[in-house]
Amino acid sequence: KVMFMNFKLEFIFLVFILFINSCSAIPTKNQSDIKMEIKNIVKDGKTPGIQYVAVTRKKILINESYGLADIKSNKQMNQSTQLMAYSMTKTFIAVLALRLQEKEKLSIEDNVSKYLPALPYGSELKIKHLINQTSGIPSPIPLKWAHSSKVDKDFNEKAIFWKQIKENPELDFAPGDKFKYSNLSYATLGQVIETITAKSLFEVFQEEINGPLGISKNDLRFNYIEGQEYAVGYLKRWSMINFLKFFFVDSKLYDKYENGWLKINRHNVDYKAMGGLIGNAKTVAIFLQDLLKNDSKLLNSESKKLLFTMTKSNTGEELPMTFGWHIGELDNKVFYFKEGGGAGYHCEMRVYPEHDLATVVMSNSTSFDVKKFLNKNDHAVTEL
Repeated sequence: KVMFMNFKLEFIFLVFILFINSCSAIPTKNQSDIKMEIKNIVKDGKTPGIQYVAVTRKKILINESYGLADIKSNKQMNQSTQLMAYSMTKTFIAVLALRLQEKEKLSIEDNVSKYLPALPYGSELKIKHLINQTSGIPSPIPLKWAHSSKVDKDFNEKAIFWKQIKENPELDFAPGDKFKYSNLSYATLGQVIETITAKSLFEVFQEEINGPLGISKNDLRFNYIEGQEYAVGYLKRWSMINFLKFFFVDSKLYDKYENGWLKINRHNVDYKAMGGLIGNAKTVAIFLQDLLKNDSKLLNSESKKLLFTMTKSNTGEELPMTFGWHIGELDNKVFYFKEGGGAGYHCEMRVYPEHDLATVVMSNSTSFDVKKFLNKNDHAVTEL
């Protein structure tokens, strides 16, 4: 009887230990492996610095940062260091548009001409086409999309926008016919939002995104401010993107080489809605975590369904895009992602809704392979 009782107690204890382990964020081995992976990436010269965060709807699984935010001053990359998010911005703006629809300030079925009558693209172009990249609006290459932060205060985005539209007055195809990525689509969406709300995009963003999530306006914004820690952006000296840089970015943004890296001077994206957000992986993860939750503070269930539903063309063909996300697959796990990259930075964020997981990596190197990094390390996380 005593032996039976001991066995029973041992069994209960074993079940308890297994339960505790299953609730742990990350086994020590996996966490150590990921930390080592991040350190090796920096040591191997893939990027000066990196941030990686993985979350479920309830907790943070990983929040790692390593390397240098500034090579010359040897300033370390930490969890609070801010980097440029570039095109990851677009998904935030898509969510913003869906929130405005919930508040009946717009409908994604509205014709864009209702708000921008001077736009030369006809009456068939709708807000939903801007969001899901089926607008047909051209995406001119090269599009000189950035300017020095020294002139940002006096930069007239609206004037530059209409100049760009004047130079590209015709659609590439009828709205809704097919998918084609266009930065000008989101530049247009930004103008629509500002027209509807009669506020700057950042004011609306602060009210509708930062506010509900409890994010400080200083932690996710469209311009630089004093007192914040920012990572310097770099191009690797011996890289194709460095060789081709003059085709895409104003030469005024290039500085000097530092230990094999070309420093990029601080700059802002011309069209905020296209790619202007500045923040860090920890803050982006707050946004992603909310989208995993059933009781999201940002979107109701109907809007969330739109956000994660594959777009269809006018003829019913499935397109590789939702209202704000591209669609990918890793080990038979469907995920939704948005990549961002430009002069000196590269990042990507993902949501795996069916597996209660979201991840984001941000780096201060244009050529850093964010997809390869996430494929490898998200795989380790999803096995937990």
